[in-house]
Amino acid sequence: MLGIVVTGLKDGSLGRKREELIENTVQACLDHLELNRYRGIIHVKQAKTRKPMDGWAVGYCTMDKVSSNHGKLWWGVIELSNQHPKDIVMTICHEMIHIKQYLKKELGLDGASWMGEDTSDLDYSDQPSELEAYKRQGELFDICVDLKLL
Repeated sequence: MLGIVVTGLKDGSLGRKREELIENTVQACLDHLELNRYRGIIHVKQAKTRKPMDGWAVGYCTMDKVSSNHGKLWWGVIELSNQHPKDIVMTICHEMIHIKQYLKKELGLDGASWMGEDTSDLDYSDQPSELEAYKRQGELFDICVDLKLL
């Protein structure tokens, strides 16, 4: 099972309402993408600022496998800028597609390979991982709306 942790970028509280929105969105995505069989943690960190994180991106996702007393566990981190709740949910839906890609070994842990092929020479908008994430984020968003998470 994948546990969900929600904090500010510096591990502080975001407030109950925002933390519940993020946690429930991540769980809805895990359920729909059928990812609950994996073991690990998804840590979502939200910045206080509304500014894009590097001048243009409002979300990032990384994944690694770490050793623990319980064997190897997945450790995923999603970082978000502060946004309107609907935008937060859409960004999480996009980043959760990347979580799925990492867990199913479609996207390499380096973030630059797809299905074992180096894709680092492709523009961002042509990356297979991004094409899938943009294509499927709306599907996950609609599920979150149907669940009345917003």
